Amino acid sequence: MFFPIIKIIRKEITGKQKEYYTGKNIRICINGETMEIPSERFSEEAEKLLQNIKKTTTPTLSSESTENFMKIISIEHLKSRRRDKADILIQIHDIQTGYKPNVGFSIKSKLGKPATLLNSSKATNFVFEISGEPTNIEYIRKNLAKIQGTTTPNGEDKSLGIKQILANIEKLGGKLKFYSMDERFSDNLMMTDSQMPPVVAEMLIVYYSGKTKNTLKNIVEQIIAINPLSLKQKKAALFYTHKVKSLLCSIALGMIPSVEWKGTDDTTGGYIIVKENGEVVAYHIYNRDKFKDYLFNDTRFEAPQRFDSLPPSKKKGFDYGYIYEHKGKLFIKLNLQIRFV
Repeated sequence: MFFPIIKIIRKEITGKQKEYYTGKNIRICINGETMEIPSERFSEEAEKLLQNIKKTTTPTLSSESTENFMKIISIEHLKSRRRDKADILIQIHDIQTGYKPNVGFSIKSKLGKPATLLNSSKATNFVFEISGEPTNIEYIRKNLAKIQGTTTPNGEDKSLGIKQILANIEKLGGKLKFYSMDERFSDNLMMTDSQMPPVVAEMLIVYYSGKTKNTLKNIVEQIIAINPLSLKQKKAALFYTHKVKSLLCSIALGMIPSVEWKGTDDTTGGYIIVKENGEVVAYHIYNRDKFKDYLFNDTRFEAPQRFDSLPPSKKKGFDYGYIYEHKGKLFIKLNLQIRFV
């Protein structure tokens, strides 16, 4: 399926709108002023940039040719605002209805490291209480250095991996019980389903325990078997799969953990995917079920950096994956990050 593009709309600076009309010549309109550049020039510059990206081995990319061309076509900022899910605003022509809507697309590239669907932050920490027999909990409290490793006075890190820490807790009769999370992110999750916070919490336990592969599809298979919401078994697979697909779709199209979400889509068009060979394809939300399947089959959980090299008193960032004591109880945080496969 193809949707003819009428124009691309850029709003990099407040009060300054730029419109790029398609055709043999690209007509660029900026606050009433117009210029034209042959479309072949865009194709040539795109090919140069693609080849430059392919041969670049460093995290940063420098291209004098591209930077000069950006100045010619009046592009001042590449990235959208941090809180915007849509990376590009396009007016398309729906041939079937004649409708010409402005729709936002999020752009994901497969030219480098797989992109993230949900970025980790302190807001994506889930807090779990370590419960169990009082004697077992007391043993864990008194033997934290043995159970989770430690950091020596000279700064040498000897902490264990999260998988090993959780295995040690389980071995000593401890269990993880979902306790709390960021209130705003919790509200956002409950916009998709009131029971999503405990479901996602259970998914994190499955992932960090290393009980299955890290893809969303494999993790959900484990959730179906565990059935944390005690659903009728014959409906468990349908329920958990559908709800997780809907959650991924919400994250893709509008939800940001640390920002209040009202259930609306910022990315009203869908996803534009830049494939390994530079080809550009799109998942349009007109085909919402296929879009959900794509997200479900092509995403995985990922553990962000724990800042292990810093002493516990100086840990920064997400500060998760360590047992700690609060008001006489033991807790551990697990962080949520979702990346494309």
